[in-house]
Amino acid sequence: MYMDTTTILRDGSIRKVWVKSFDLDPKSVLAGKDTLTFDTVIGLNVFDCAKKTRMVAAVQYLLGDVVVLDLPETQDKSEPLKPKSFFAAIAADVCRESP
Repeated sequence: MYMDTTTILRDGSIRKVWVKSFDLDPKSVLAGKDTLTFDTVIGLNVFDCAKKTRMVAAVQYLLGDVVVLDLPETQDKSEPLKPKSFFAAIAADVCRESP
């Protein structure tokens, strides 16, 4: 997993950044009556630095370079960041004040 630092947007205590997760072995999940196979997930993560929460606002699933599912808007709800987690580390980085 890694965050694309070129996509960081700041608005008050809110930070938005795209985070990409890549797996060498494609994953398959049942989506309704279809099977969705993907090896990459790219999510727009929204951090509230004041509340120390995170949610995913949009997500894309890819197989190679092909988008197999695009969710431009999710129903995700903000959740508290788990201490010492990957996303807590990202939040600490993006929530720092710029020099």
